Amino acid sequence: MAERLYMDYGVIEGLANKLGTVVQEIQNTKSRAESAANAVGDDQLNAKIEEFRDAWREKLNEMEGALNGLHEAVKTIIREIKDLDSQLEMKVNPLAPQPQPPAQPTCTPSSPQWPPPYNPPDWLTNPPPITKPK
Repeated sequence: MAERLYMDYGVIEGLANKLGTVVQEIQNTKSRAESAANAVGDDQLNAKIEEFRDAWREKLNEMEGALNGLHEAVKTIIREIKDLDSQLEMKVNPLAPQPQPPAQPTCTPSSPQWPPPYNPPDWLTNPPPITKPK
């Protein structure tokens, strides 16, 4: 009997997004701790906050590295599973439509060719010679 594998891309992509958010929050926490130490005003309290911040920063760096690695691994898993899924679909169903890259518009308002180039008619760029009336 064959086993079935069901993969919900939305769940895995949601996990990748949440991991990315956690990594961003850790990076933001570092800057907030710096701001808190500067805002206290009391030298002894400031020294204690900086001491705590430095110890906590080491742990934050470890957590950030681990979570960032996990985030990249989940994104790689998503990409590889989707690629494998496409390959398997082509093997199982060779008549299935092949994935096509998205069409690139040739001229859009944000493209460097906007507005579209103007090609004047030939009679305007190469006018006939002017002759004097008789």
